[in-house]
Amino acid sequence: HERALRLQASWEGLRGESLEQMIRQKFSYVVSCQAYGQHKKARDPKAADTEYLVQRFRNLRIAYVDKASSVSPVRNRDGSSALRESVRFYSVLAKGAREGSEEVMQEVFRVQLPGEIMLGEGKPENQNHAVVFTRGETLQTIDMNQDGFFEEALKTRNLVQEFRGPRAPGAPPVVIVGFREHIFTGSVSSLANYMALQELSFVTLGQRVLADPLHMRLHYGHPDIFDKLWFTTRGGVSKASRGINLSEDIFAGYTAVIRGGGVTMREYAQVGKGRDVGMQQIYKFEAKLSQGNAEQCLARDVSRVAARLDFPRLLSYYFGGIGHYINSALTVATIQVATYLSLLLAVYGAESIGHRLVVPLGTLQGVLAG
Repeated sequence: HERALRLQASWEGLRGESLEQMIRQKFSYVVSCQAYGQHKKARDPKAADTEYLVQRFRNLRIAYVDKASSVSPVRNRDGSSALRESVRFYSVLAKGAREGSEEVMQEVFRVQLPGEIMLGEGKPENQNHAVVFTRGETLQTIDMNQDGFFEEALKTRNLVQEFRGPRAPGAPPVVIVGFREHIFTGSVSSLANYMALQELSFVTLGQRVLADPLHMRLHYGHPDIFDKLWFTTRGGVSKASRGINLSEDIFAGYTAVIRGGGVTMREYAQVGKGRDVGMQQIYKFEAKLSQGNAEQCLARDVSRVAARLDFPRLLSYYFGGIGHYINSALTVATIQVATYLSLLLAVYGAESIGHRLVVPLGTLQGVLAG
């Protein structure tokens, strides 16, 4: 994004320091690495790797959680004095800087937290403590397995303008703009190819139909761009209750629908994405999705969405989310019941139609009968 923005600004005549200042105003990249403080204190090599990235990319910022302990004298009830240790937690934003000939990490902001942040799910907690350090009117929350392309970054200006584009009378304001993902790990193995096809079906084909004409697309893909001002005044982009918000991204879509926002999808842009390539990782990922849907059934957001939707959109929401897993469970149970019933009929010789036994006579009938 930074390279694309620099090229577009140079086309418009900006040069030198004014160009770099404009880029810093238009684009910021904040990596939420809450364990960096622990790595730095323990002299872990991971801290050195983080600092290397910050020094290489000057506009990169690191948000981490710092734990500070202090000892202060107190007086007990019996009049004796003692020492009490107090622990405070801070959200810290750091950047790379140069002091003389030495490259150092420079602290930019420090915000005191009410306590330990890791009370809920890790990823949304990471996003919530780092979102205060972001700037601008739009926000994109991405995963570590997401890739980007220079030619696609040139289209970011068009994607941002989707929030201010014309809309039909009575239509809600667009607060989430989604776009498609390209799975670049599909050629690794047959299982990876299966995951790539599954992502194509869900992230592109399914989202296309949910966005238009069903108008029931929520927030599924992590490259989605948020209207930051709209979300930060309505509870934020991430909910972090442990267990309930296991699938944290979908709740941003619930927030948009419940509070009168609109979600759209555009297919003229895409990002790269790496998916699981092994059987065990695929199994764990599918289990996470199904468990997340089960936890959604306990959330108030689902109850509020279901109570306020019209019937056609309610059906679209059901089959595009929770209903998919319920239908899958019913399908598996139905196949098992049908199989065992056929086995029992064959064992007891009860396979008959109008008191006539069903006996395969020809080759085709034998094949169909198994």
